[in-house]
Amino acid sequence: MKTPYIGQLDHKIQVIKETLVQNTLGEQKPTQSVIAEPWAFMEESGGNEDVEGKVRHLINRKYTIRYSSDILKNGSDYLVLDNGIKYEIYHVMVIGRKKHLQLLVNIHE
Repeated sequence: MKTPYIGQLDHKIQVIKETLVQNTLGEQKPTQSVIAEPWAFMEESGGNEDVEGKVRHLINRKYTIRYSSDILKNGSDYLVLDNGIKYEIYHVMVIGRKKHLQLLVNIHE
């Protein structure tokens, strides 16, 4: 795995965490907290449609960002928000010696 050039990190994303918070009526409401807003190198790694009672569009992407120990440890609990679309992080890979992380994501439904 090659590290990206600094000029390739040209895509601004947000790494967010969704939690459920109870409001005054006792209802559980999802809230988002921003963990980081890194510049990323985005690669499309394919997608397809899945027909399982309904048609779902499956999108797989890779985002390469600068190293963050918090995202490395807790990456599977976080989501990537890119242009208003939420992606679920299913794997985090270290590239180099604490230089970059590659986030493997698919669409969050």
